[in-house]
Amino acid sequence: MAISNLISDFKTLEKDGFYSMVDIESWIQKTRHVYLELRKNIQDEHCLICKPSEAYLNSGTFKSFELDIRELEKPCCNQWNSYEEAFLDFYEVMVRLMGYHQKETYLQNELEFIEDIDKNSGVIVGWLKKNEKLALDEFGSFWCEWLNENFETISLSFLHFKEFNVCIKGEEFVNTIQFLSTFDKLYWESILVDK
Repeated sequence: MAISNLISDFKTLEKDGFYSMVDIESWIQKTRHVYLELRKNIQDEHCLICKPSEAYLNSGTFKSFELDIRELEKPCCNQWNSYEEAFLDFYEVMVRLMGYHQKETYLQNELEFIEDIDKNSGVIVGWLKKNEKLALDEFGSFWCEWLNENFETISLSFLHFKEFNVCIKGEEFVNTIQFLSTFDKLYWESILVDK
């Protein structure tokens, strides 16, 4: 199937201006072989940057959608067809989005834990330290770039596909949004208390 057809197929998943995470996951699984083939075709023997991670290549199922983002952001030594590069970028952003979505259950558990403790307790500091890397580093682009100001929509735009955005209803990330809001509030409160 031509890459342009894969993007057109993705666009058909939009319903009332939004995409569902179930449909996005299905599209990722359906197009995974094209992504892997394209990655293999454009890599050079001497170009370690172009190679997808071994864990990603060898995973038979989508247990984890996480990719090493640092690898994805490095320039490649090969000359890529611009539409192929656009597809790779698009696919990898969708995989990153799915990785965020897979943390919904973990974040729900973290929210339940923090709700059940005494707010004046030193346990909050431990909870903040435990989740600091996740909230500030891993979810940085989600929080700062993708989530709109009223927390109702996750919106992704693409340099190579300016003709459309991918919007997801915030309710599909309800635990993520609540976790990030709670973490942000407690984090800045703890900094102010320390001063």
